[in-house]
Amino acid sequence: MKTINSYFFFLILFFCNNIFAGYMYSMGNIYPVGYKEKYLANTGVALIGEVGNAIYNPGAHCFIKKNSDISVSGLSLISYQGKKFETDETIDSKLAYTAIAKSHGKKSLIFYAESPFAIASKDYYSSTNMQMDISFKLESFYFGVSFSRKFGDSFGLGITTQLVKEKQTTLGNSLIDLSGPGGQKVFNATKYTDKISFIELSFGGLIKVNPDWQLGLKLLPPFIAVDSYSIFQISTMSSAGTFLKTSKEYETKFRGLFDILAGASYQVNSQWQIIFDVGHIFPHKTTSTFLSTQESDVAGQWRVSAGSLIKINSKYTALAGALYKYRSYETSKMVTAGLSYKKKEHEFTWGGFFLEDEMLENVIGVNISTLYNM
Repeated sequence: MKTINSYFFFLILFFCNNIFAGYMYSMGNIYPVGYKEKYLANTGVALIGEVGNAIYNPGAHCFIKKNSDISVSGLSLISYQGKKFETDETIDSKLAYTAIAKSHGKKSLIFYAESPFAIASKDYYSSTNMQMDISFKLESFYFGVSFSRKFGDSFGLGITTQLVKEKQTTLGNSLIDLSGPGGQKVFNATKYTDKISFIELSFGGLIKVNPDWQLGLKLLPPFIAVDSYSIFQISTMSSAGTFLKTSKEYETKFRGLFDILAGASYQVNSQWQIIFDVGHIFPHKTTSTFLSTQESDVAGQWRVSAGSLIKINSKYTALAGALYKYRSYETSKMVTAGLSYKKKEHEFTWGGFFLEDEMLENVIGVNISTLYNM
């Protein structure tokens, strides 16, 4: 029984670790995030004067043209159900990005939040002597403030402070036949809860080389852990009548990522702008004290993306982008598109995206955003 239970634990933890590593926002923005950037495949280090600069480059929103309040809300409706290795997955992200910006002279301040973001999935596994199902849910909340200052007319620096709270819950049930058909059976019910809170500081800079070219750089040093712990509970019952329940709380240390992102923007003509980003997250480690103190290596990753904005006329602008992310054990590809309608102080943008990921299969989503200049 001990061997089979250990095998069950291993499957649960392996599933949790892979899901957690794949979905964290800081692992390279696997889903569309921001205001205009979400329609440009998360490309935006060299965009200027946008409320999404708080995430992509805090040194760029000091170029907001109007010294006025700007409010923006983004609504991402993502729904996916599919089959891959007997897996069902649903993703629901409501009110993905909301921000309020205030600019005055050469200075700009943005308050923003991303909430709620929830992912739920179910896995099914069966063999000759085992049946198992696992349900998973990840909930995330982000709140931050970004400050940017312009030096002269062509150079800006900024900093963003972001509080992140994430909760991951995994429920697993298994029925194990120890001695073949008709023999003794063991039922396992497992609950795994992982909570983490941390603060991220990101630094950004942007330079306007000339009227056509802009260069941007963002640095994300390792985060500051506020609170991190895990709770593991398991109940075991056999057909022979034995019952065992255990619960353990242990510390899990997530060492912060070091991420660097660089980008360029080129104004081809008065109607067409193209932008490029390239980023690298360096390898890092996590430490767990579940059974004993164990340190795990997390592979680094590269990501490249490109976007295009085409002004159709005074009211309509088309946006499109593509992203490619690579890690040693997975790749992700995403394409996005959107159409923006602007009338006086109000702007409304809608579009969609398609994500192909080796861990997630295929995801299709719809994005809606609105902006109002006060």
